[in-house]
Amino acid sequence: MVGQVSIATEVVGAVYMVKKLLVVSVIVLFFGVAIAPNINAEINRTLDKSDEILTDNSTPTVDYFRSKNIKHQDYINVQSNTSNYYKKWISPLQDRSSSFISTNNQGASSKTINDVPQNTYNGKTLYVGGNGPGNYSLIQMATFAASDGDTIFVYAGIYRQWFWTLRIDKSIRLLGEDPESTIIVGKRIFWQGNPVIDVCADDVTISGFTIFEDIPSKHILGDSRDCGVWIYRGARNCVVSGNIFTKGVHGVFLSSYYGAPTFITVTNNIFRDNIKSGLFMDGVTQSVIENNSFFNCSMRIWESYHNRFNNNTINGKPLIVLEDASDVIIQEAGQVVLIGCTNITVVNTTIMGAYIGIWLQHSQYCTIIGNYLKNCYESGIFLEWSDNNNITNNLIDNCYVGLLLGDSHLNRVQTNHIIGNWECTLLMSMAEQNVIDRNTFDNNAPYSILHGIYLTGGTKNNDITNNTLINDTLYIHNAWQNRIINNTVNGKPLIHLEGASGNVIDYPAGQIILINCDSIEIRNQIDIVIHVFGCHSCLFENVSPRTNKRTSLFILYSQYINITNCVVYEGGYGVQIQDSSHLVIQNNLFMKNIYSAVYIINCTDVSVVHNSFEENGGYAHPSEGPVYIRSSKSIEVRRNNFLDNVKGGYFERCRIIDIIWDGNYWDQPRTLPKVIPGWFRLVSKYYNRFDFDWNPAKEPYDIGV
Repeated sequence: MVGQVSIATEVVGAVYMVKKLLVVSVIVLFFGVAIAPNINAEINRTLDKSDEILTDNSTPTVDYFRSKNIKHQDYINVQSNTSNYYKKWISPLQDRSSSFISTNNQGASSKTINDVPQNTYNGKTLYVGGNGPGNYSLIQMATFAASDGDTIFVYAGIYRQWFWTLRIDKSIRLLGEDPESTIIVGKRIFWQGNPVIDVCADDVTISGFTIFEDIPSKHILGDSRDCGVWIYRGARNCVVSGNIFTKGVHGVFLSSYYGAPTFITVTNNIFRDNIKSGLFMDGVTQSVIENNSFFNCSMRIWESYHNRFNNNTINGKPLIVLEDASDVIIQEAGQVVLIGCTNITVVNTTIMGAYIGIWLQHSQYCTIIGNYLKNCYESGIFLEWSDNNNITNNLIDNCYVGLLLGDSHLNRVQTNHIIGNWECTLLMSMAEQNVIDRNTFDNNAPYSILHGIYLTGGTKNNDITNNTLINDTLYIHNAWQNRIINNTVNGKPLIHLEGASGNVIDYPAGQIILINCDSIEIRNQIDIVIHVFGCHSCLFENVSPRTNKRTSLFILYSQYINITNCVVYEGGYGVQIQDSSHLVIQNNLFMKNIYSAVYIINCTDVSVVHNSFEENGGYAHPSEGPVYIRSSKSIEVRRNNFLDNVKGGYFERCRIIDIIWDGNYWDQPRTLPKVIPGWFRLVSKYYNRFDFDWNPAKEPYDIGV
């Protein structure tokens, strides 16, 4: 049949019910007229890019990685030169064949993998698009009509999947006329969690398309199934080849039952500008990933073993995946994944824009030294179930988490510089007997409570010593018996007390952490962050916390705490109190905190008395008042000044009898009761409700701070 370029609106899904056909047609017509120009413009921008490739010397920003692309021909040129690149970037520690990784088997598992079976399709051929008699306009309608062994040929055009997924549940071959001009667009207008194409049958081939996922900004960090192609339910012997995947949460998502062979082939594809990763493998075994090019995205591999990786590149550098390998030096790469490896050295690489830059799974006695990792989506370096490794002299910049240790033990993390990461610098969960020594943690995530070092998940018996924190802190939750000594925060000592009693801290400190302490007094502190966990009968007096932090004074699981004569200004949440009781907050000044000055969650018996709240709020949505109380009871808010704060709600999930508002001054003299706005929540939506200060003050109080 003779085909010509056509544009077909793709609205597919389950078999359409007659009573819904008219409604769906009207919706498609409306969105086709209203939205299509924007979609077409974005596709054109995606397919017509500048000839720019990242270099080792460049230091691009996150915006750079989300905006720069490369033409299709450039991908082919880079891909054809992969073997020459690879030979100079990876070398054996010793001159012996057992430790050499050949250029034609790049990053392969050391285990034998049988050839993936080649699919055969001996059925009829159905056509979509073009102008031949009997051609289908919708790809899904052709799949409904197809049988196992058939081929569906799709002529060049733009085929839109705006509401439902294109589902393939038969063993068929789906072929596009040309990957640059045969484009399937998935747009999720109302919901998330739907791929452009999902495959739940064996022996399916998808080839020759650009698959473009147009994700609304509210879903930008959404479901992994918001991808180009999702192969699942243990589908086997599938082939994804010769496609371009762009703008999805993942380009291709492969998920299977753990341990069951999948025999999937992903080859000769281009993955560009996908949000989390180009290819996500979850539980995939005995599959082949080869000759793929990744740009501004990379691989995510989870519980996937005995697969073969050949000649894949990330931003022009080799993707290196080693399994059960030993005694190898990796000198340059676009991403490194080590699975069950021993004595691997990764040295002096520059990795930018990967999902995880260097990822160790079940690996030991490896050395990661002198590397530069930047703009990695999840983590610069991730040690997962990996022990006895050395992480030394690395620079990790502008990643989500700088360095992550998950269920990993006896590792040494020394003399690294971790700077400007989004959520935290070092995250340790279920980690034991590690040494964190002489590192610099510098200006990470100012408005995250996890900024700096975060110990959680039962992390214990680690040595955290001699580290320098610059505008960062140490946060501990469900971690104990760690040796934390000789660390500094902004040039002042980091004080960590666990199980102490009767201490008075009135000398300069950069941070104070109290865990299960009793009768501690903290006085006369400035530019400080304080975290209190499970403490009893403590006093905080004349304290001025550090500015520009999400929470400078955080109190959790504590009782009988007194906060008095403090100045808390220009923070996120000034004071955050959670799951605690019997607290008194009095005679304090709270000023210009961007969320809420006093944030009370799931507490009882709290008195907020004789404080001044000035110019707080404005950054939360919905906007919160300077005092915000959630799911708490027996709360008193009396004789405070509320001056020039951003209007917002003051309580949520509280009964009227749970809070007493009395005698507060509200911006101006008042005779009538002051309405106190709040919310209740029903099925993820907020609804207004109100309380009253029945006796508002007629003039402001002199707080005396």
